[in-house]
Amino acid sequence: MFSTRFLRIIVITRHAQMRMDERGINEALLLDVIDSGETRYRDATHLWVFKDFRELPIICCALFWCWKISL
Repeated sequence: MFSTRFLRIIVITRHAQMRMDERGINEALLLDVIDSGETRYRDATHLWVFKDFRELPIICCALFWCWKISL
């Protein structure tokens, strides 16, 4: 998954995927939140993105910029 807003690859953790499955949130909806939601920055590398959908509860994502990914 790639964010056109942030120009970065989005990696979903196993925990995040489990929570998405529990709440019925798919990757398309998550990407919509990331690419068009409101942002709140904690610092230069950590932020929250959230979006209020009328038919769903507010969806919030915690993001951080990782320069090196080790799998």
